[in-house]
Amino acid sequence: MPRLLIVDDHRAMQKLLAHYIKPTRIEATYATDVDAAIQCLSDEPDMVFVDIDLPGKDGVEFVRAARDRHFMAPLLAL
Repeated sequence: MPRLLIVDDHRAMQKLLAHYIKPTRIEATYATDVDAAIQCLSDEPDMVFVDIDLPGKDGVEFVRAARDRHFMAPLLAL
């Protein structure tokens, strides 16, 4: 089953994305900040949707950290 990591601190956006992927066989995991998202990379998601405007560290910092860890799955900035 494909796995998607959604990194967004707004619950409304998480719910919206969950609504759109519900009919699919995609398993979604959610993180609300960069540190939690980096930990979720150990689950090896197939794709990541990341909000650029996150509290504390931003989405760009997450992308850098993910690539530094040799995470090469697609990253989609929201």
